[in-house]
Amino acid sequence: MVRRRSWVTFGAVALVSSVASIAPALAEVPSVDGPADASAPATPGVVACPVFGVPVPVGSTSADLPELSGLAPSLTPGRWWTHNDSGDSPRIFQIDTDLRVVTELRFAVAFAFDMEDIALGPDGRIWAADIGDNLSIRPGVVLWGVGQQDASGTVTPVTLNLRYPDGAHDAESLMIDPLTGDGFIVTKEIVGGRSSVYRIPAQAFTAPPAGFVTLEPVGSIDVSDGGPIGPTAADISPSGADIVVKTLTTTYLWPRARGASVVDTLVASPHAPCRIAGAGTGEAFAFSTDGRHVATISEGVGVPLVTLERST
Repeated sequence: MVRRRSWVTFGAVALVSSVASIAPALAEVPSVDGPADASAPATPGVVACPVFGVPVPVGSTSADLPELSGLAPSLTPGRWWTHNDSGDSPRIFQIDTDLRVVTELRFAVAFAFDMEDIALGPDGRIWAADIGDNLSIRPGVVLWGVGQQDASGTVTPVTLNLRYPDGAHDAESLMIDPLTGDGFIVTKEIVGGRSSVYRIPAQAFTAPPAGFVTLEPVGSIDVSDGGPIGPTAADISPSGADIVVKTLTTTYLWPRARGASVVDTLVASPHAPCRIAGAGTGEAFAFSTDGRHVATISEGVGVPLVTLERST
């Protein structure tokens, strides 16, 4: 649990996906990054790195978000969902372009242990990830899923209980593939310069079982130039064409080739990832809903969201 976070969402909602269950409203505006199954070269690793513009600070965090920890796009244009780090109650916030809280959704659950990230599912549901475990003592972790709404209030989330097959792990990064609906957790632990990646099957999100879902280990990624602290955020672009894992010093981006899976791209590819220059030391990261911007933010009150516009 390192304390800094980020997130962003610009423009009309537009998620391009091959998942049949995607809400029609999410596919109205084409994403500028291009669908991974249509525009990218067929050979993994040969996709050109995208280019982003200069960082632009936007807004200022309020006293309600002293430890902003995760970021996901709202279905309301110009707004985003976020939450605080450990120590807060189980709740998420919707914020506007000035980073002011406009909606507070309180989860009807007993408590939150360490909420560390938040992600948008292909059906528009928001998933909050209580996956932090600094001491590696938790027998299981949990995701809470809720439909989006603009009115504040108490909501009963869908609960998805998860456990690792090889013991407890600390993690701060959750991403959900818009093309397949699979989720992925990247651990914060670094062993030999690498962090582990675990898969959550898509059906666990669509029909969460009563018991635990065992996470599937799919490999590891090289984060050796990201400093001693491991990944603190992850996201996949709305089209699925770009996959990002961020540390406090380095923002890694893997372009996804046509027909390649997330595992093919992150773990199996022999090619080094791209870097997003100017993404700074913020802990959180997100793509906008149309793929035109990425954003990052640091923890604290009065902190701006830093956005970068994609040019290619």
